[in-house]
Amino acid sequence: MHEALNLAGLWKLPAIFICENNQMAMGTQVERSSAEKDLAKRGSAYAMPYVSFDGNDLDTVSQVMKEASDRGRAGEGPSFLVANTYRFRGHSMSDAMKYRTKEELERARQRDPIVMFENRLREAGVVDDKAVEAIEREVKAIVDDAVHFADTSPHPPIEEMYTDILSEHYPLQK
Repeated sequence: MHEALNLAGLWKLPAIFICENNQMAMGTQVERSSAEKDLAKRGSAYAMPYVSFDGNDLDTVSQVMKEASDRGRAGEGPSFLVANTYRFRGHSMSDAMKYRTKEELERARQRDPIVMFENRLREAGVVDDKAVEAIEREVKAIVDDAVHFADTSPHPPIEEMYTDILSEHYPLQK
């Protein structure tokens, strides 16, 4: 990652680097594992603008992305963006998340991006209960169809495991 950030800054490439800061490094909070708590400041080492923003607010995300895109398109080089959010689940199936309190999780649920944007759309009169229910039914049908397709699809032959993988030697290749 260092090389990509360094070259993008050096060559003023129209790149946008996004760090999703979910407040955790596996099971350790950022404030306990990083000397600099504001991860966005890492962009300064590569001579590029950096910004830390609310990654749960769709309007904020859109605005920050537009500014970084406009900047890159104008030939002004790369941007380093840190979208601050929350990881609602553990790092893996075996992560019991004992490092989080129930109160912290509940506060984060109030700032869930889907909930926040739905509330904003309701307040603006764009959607109501009927519209939200219709969207939820449509999404459920799409997900159910995808799960059914995956469950009923045949497994590919074992030899396909190495298709489109860069390697000089494949263990099952004849």
